[in-house]
Amino acid sequence: MIGLNDIRRRIADSPTVIRDILLTRQEHQIFRWLRRNQPALSSAIADEFGLSAQHAYIVMDKLYRKGYVDRMQQPQESGGYEYEYTSQID
Repeated sequence: MIGLNDIRRRIADSPTVIRDILLTRQEHQIFRWLRRNQPALSSAIADEFGLSAQHAYIVMDKLYRKGYVDRMQQPQESGGYEYEYTSQID
């Protein structure tokens, strides 16, 4: 188990790395919801949190780039696709 002093030391030694993995309040709320409701389509996430489809995509793309979620393209009847997200953390 990592102690608080170890965490503080890592933050002090690598502030940009730590900043790149920290979650915003909204990202944290959505990620916690996803862990309980996975897999989830981006449209379900938008509906659950009252977001536009574009805003939900932006938030989920950040979580994907930070390594918290994985995503797969799911084909839609319209001919396009929608992402389905799952947690990368147990």
